[in-house]
Amino acid sequence: MSGWQRTRARYRLVHEVAAECLRGGPEALSQRKAAIEAEYGDVEQFLRDVQRRYRMAVEARLDAVAESPDGEASARVAEALAAVAADHAGLLSILTARGDDPALAEGEARLRGLVRAFGGRSDAEPAPGARG
Repeated sequence: MSGWQRTRARYRLVHEVAAECLRGGPEALSQRKAAIEAEYGDVEQFLRDVQRRYRMAVEARLDAVAESPDGEASARVAEALAAVAADHAGLLSILTARGDDPALAEGEARLRGLVRAFGGRSDAEPAPGARG
């Protein structure tokens, strides 16, 4: 499989599982475990990919916050995080379902640092249950 084909297959799988998780709850992860393992090798790599995709969406929103310095930084950051949570509810549902998974700890710390760097509150959750 070429790199582009693998990228497309993973994109499709992530978004299919995200939609299923949003509709039917976290059981979707268990129901799609075989497909996830076939594509990623294990569920932890899949979770890290979901986390990376979510973090990239947060980074894009925070870049927009930095480019328009109107208003209080923490309020703008909170609005940006809420927008990402709404726009990527499926990804967030996966991260929330597996929020305590050790595979997500490093990415969670990275995202929290990013939020603080943009003026967000250090104790604020990037999004309910989102792990980096």
